[in-house]
Amino acid sequence: MSGTLSWCRACEGLCGVSLEVDGTGIQSLAGDRSHPNNAGFSCEIGKRAAAMARAGERLRRPLRRIGDRLEPVDWEEALRTIGAELTRIRKASGPQSLGLYAGAPLGQNPLGAARTGAMALGLGTTHLFSELALAGAPLLYASELMLGYPVPLQSDVGRAHYTLLLGADQDEARWGPLQAGTVHTQALQYFRRTRRFARVATAGHRATDLTRQADTVLSIRPGTELFLLLGMANAIAQGGWYEHQYLRDYTEGFPRAAEWLAPWTPARVAGICGVEAGDVSGLGLKFSRAAMATIARNAQLTQHHNGTLAAWAWYLVHALTANLLRPGGLFEARGLVDHQPACLAFPLRGAPRTRVDGFASLLLQAPATALSQEALTPGEGQLRALVCVAGDPLGRLPDTDRVHQALEGLELLVAIDAVETATTRRAHWVLPSTMFWERSDVSLLSLPMLPARTLQAAGPVLDPVGEARPEESILADLFRATRAPLRDGLRGGGWGLHLRLLGRLAATADLEGWIDRILELSGQPDLAALRDLPRGVDEGELNRAEWRVERPGARVDLAPEVLEHAVTGLRPPEADPDHPSWLVLRTLGPGHHGTRYTADEAAARAVRVHPASGLTQGAEVVVSTRFGEARGVCHLDEALREDTVEAPWSSLFEAGRLVDGGRLDPFTGTPTQVGLGCRVRALS
Repeated sequence: MSGTLSWCRACEGLCGVSLEVDGTGIQSLAGDRSHPNNAGFSCEIGKRAAAMARAGERLRRPLRRIGDRLEPVDWEEALRTIGAELTRIRKASGPQSLGLYAGAPLGQNPLGAARTGAMALGLGTTHLFSELALAGAPLLYASELMLGYPVPLQSDVGRAHYTLLLGADQDEARWGPLQAGTVHTQALQYFRRTRRFARVATAGHRATDLTRQADTVLSIRPGTELFLLLGMANAIAQGGWYEHQYLRDYTEGFPRAAEWLAPWTPARVAGICGVEAGDVSGLGLKFSRAAMATIARNAQLTQHHNGTLAAWAWYLVHALTANLLRPGGLFEARGLVDHQPACLAFPLRGAPRTRVDGFASLLLQAPATALSQEALTPGEGQLRALVCVAGDPLGRLPDTDRVHQALEGLELLVAIDAVETATTRRAHWVLPSTMFWERSDVSLLSLPMLPARTLQAAGPVLDPVGEARPEESILADLFRATRAPLRDGLRGGGWGLHLRLLGRLAATADLEGWIDRILELSGQPDLAALRDLPRGVDEGELNRAEWRVERPGARVDLAPEVLEHAVTGLRPPEADPDHPSWLVLRTLGPGHHGTRYTADEAAARAVRVHPASGLTQGAEVVVSTRFGEARGVCHLDEALREDTVEAPWSSLFEAGRLVDGGRLDPFTGTPTQVGLGCRVRALS
């Protein structure tokens, strides 16, 4: 048995790990104490991913549907037949009839992600659906409106003198960056010990170890985080607690933003959130008076049909107090390979929009929540064929019945995946892909999520299982088999001609050669040299003070005009007597990989309620909303607010049945996963 250093790609944390590997698979996984990203931390999600490398649910051979069964077939026949089908559908209905679905694991698979985007461009279709709408799309959309390009800003929790943890369930939900043991948490705890004046406040729907250590604790109703931020911003604006010189020299639109904030007084917001008015204004005062302050958000902030407004409010509170794009506040985590040129290549202005609901493509991607409408709505450009790459729309998207109807109506459904999912079981063709332990990788795409400037590459630590192939290799062969004519790439796609031609070239090119060129331009070692460095390149601390605003005068827009209708029409959530509790549908792990790397089946069906609910531990229960029902197992949890119910966003729980697939964020297509009215009853 050999000891091997690598890194885990089960989420965006990219933790360095030490593996014990033998001929049967990975026998053990532990955090690498010398790795700069995690300093020895590892979690159950990574260990589950290691165990899954040789698990029974792995897909090992290409499969073709014959009747109600999936039968093995060889690769040559699979690629030839799928390519012929894609060609037939394209000729009959045009390039827009073809689509791709990019799953969350592609976020940690640069070659697979690049190939997926290139194939969409090369085929001449704008139907590239991704799960970005279920996670960070509102943050990227709002940053492009305010800063001029989509960039994921990070909270500098280690340097802040005042930190508000928005969503106090980081450790319980394992979402980072404040998951216990990570480098972020180590920095926070270190500075709390050495700086007696550093303060931490929490606002969320559950009590955790972090809340017990906090100086201020607010127990707010789930789904009201947006309104808490608006109340804080109102108090700061109306009280004159904002930084006058910063707003004058570096921003625009403050008078209009102040008008938008006027209705959201601390007194009104307090009633919405379930706290006292003094709590809201007090947060605003303490935040504005701190030398450096930041709000560390959880994923639930933007998992709502008002997600883009919540992201805007998060940025706004920081901007009003001069904590935007500065140390100790929100900063751009620019990695060793700069992503800005790629972000600027796909601007929102002029981006293609979905045919039915008009959602703009964000970084080339249409929201996955638009898939059903595009497949079920007749007319020119109707989606008729879909290739899913490491994605499970049946297990991940809201309104499960409608998604099922949409996929059943397709002429061709191809699933490229490493494991069995609800979608692979319904597909016409299933093509087995490698797990990340079985392929070469370089950490290009996730650097903005990391606390230090690192770059790493690694080869496979395991041989591929069965006949599995890397996604980027499968897609290149599919594109060749499709034989898409040049005119499709030239006339379709919705992006500029140069991008469509580049996509056509990248659909079959040697991508590692392209990456070597990018590394050379960034002044970094090539892939071969990086793979010889067990922990990659570490250039230490990030520049927290970098100011990159791609707008006229390099000024932040505090009140983007496109948001005005949504802000002025905003309404607080209304109580539903038939569904008196507030539901939180949370992922079981970071990066929305929880449905794939869940530690155990019990967690995937656990419905958490407060003991005051009168329900019994372990009882079968039914959770209902206005949109549907799902069955789970009761888990009593004293840490929750009494009016709150937590359930997993899991295909085993069928969480998608509880969500309204038609009520989406108008900018990004994000559905409401937090703050839904619900009722829980014991199953007779």
